[in-house]
Amino acid sequence: VLSLPNGDACYKAFVRKRTTTDRSGQEIYDLGVEIVNANISTIEELGMELYKSDNFEEIISSIKADSSLYFKKADEILAYNQAIMDTAKLNCENWFDILPSVEATIKPYLPHESGVGSYESATENTPPYFRLSLKNPNQQTYQGNEKLSFHEAYPGHHLQIGIEKDIRGLHPIRKFIGFGSYVEGWARYSEQLAEEMGLYNHKASLISRRSWPSRGMVVDTALHIKSWSKDSVINFMMQSGQKKTNAENLYYRIIVSPAQLTSYDVGGEEIKALRKLAEKKLGDAFSIKEFHTKVLENGSIPLSALRQTIEEWIEYKLTTTKAKKS
Repeated sequence: VLSLPNGDACYKAFVRKRTTTDRSGQEIYDLGVEIVNANISTIEELGMELYKSDNFEEIISSIKADSSLYFKKADEILAYNQAIMDTAKLNCENWFDILPSVEATIKPYLPHESGVGSYESATENTPPYFRLSLKNPNQQTYQGNEKLSFHEAYPGHHLQIGIEKDIRGLHPIRKFIGFGSYVEGWARYSEQLAEEMGLYNHKASLISRRSWPSRGMVVDTALHIKSWSKDSVINFMMQSGQKKTNAENLYYRIIVSPAQLTSYDVGGEEIKALRKLAEKKLGDAFSIKEFHTKVLENGSIPLSALRQTIEEWIEYKLTTTKAKKS
């Protein structure tokens, strides 16, 4: 983008559009690098326990080569995903006061369809679906399917979008606009929340869920404001375990849709930051269920509006707590 006339202002506008924040590209890059390095440190600790290695690249290679983590048959993929989705849905009752009125169901891709997994929200004629690939089971892993399920279904996209569809009285224009940094940010936050909820069955999942997040914040900004080469961008993504073809696809995606890849983790980190702020200021008065209600009750909104909502809720809680004590 910077090679275009007014490229700096153009990329800043893309960041504003995609993240609904005033963060600069440099700030996003710096935050991404910080989180990637922190994730690597955690992965090296987990790798010692699982593979007796504290070398990041060796740990990623060990996971990719671990035959015990791969499915053998297509029906195993379907059965496993149904089981973990059912468990997650039931467990959500302990973490949320409101849940979608309509449950998501698994719908495998048909033979003529392709995809690695996605969420399809309900329409007037169809229920919400968690789409799942049953192709090439010996190339699909348990940890990959766990992270995908928790991102797309419960407590991820379906829980957030399903709750939003139940909200009455939203302005009709809301049917035509959405905020990816909020939607994808919630799904990324859900990957971490699923760990807190005890939903991951495999320790390799705790490594895999940390290997990719925030790298999108690094490579998008690095390409557009730091002039990283194509090879540098692709190699940085492949370090996380991405296949070269996937990394190349993401490289071209960054070019045609600047800043979009930053929206996932900018959104996820903002929700985490707001939760830490609430926990710190409210102390014993903090309720995870109430926090989640405040995050979800207005549907998809800009991150700036979400911060205002949470800060006002914190002040309200502090005021009412003081009033009760007096």
